[in-house]
Amino acid sequence: MKPGAVIRSTGAESGRVQVPGPANTAAIPANTPIKISDLSGTYTPRKSGKVGFTAGVLTVKALVRPRPAPRATVRSRRSNPT
Repeated sequence: MKPGAVIRSTGAESGRVQVPGPANTAAIPANTPIKISDLSGTYTPRKSGKVGFTAGVLTVKALVRPRPAPRATVRSRRSNPT
């Protein structure tokens, strides 16, 4: 699972700031809430003035592991020629 978000900036500068979070490779059981770590990013002002930040879209990319195919045992009978 890898979380990330976009923070919108308004005011003296408008734009978007990407704020990624650390990946979590541990398996998460089905029907279990996902805990997202802190998200962080860097904003460097380029203009003077007041800038506001608003939370944008939160994205969680999850890797779904396919279930292994069931194993089958095949037994053959050899007929004895009589």
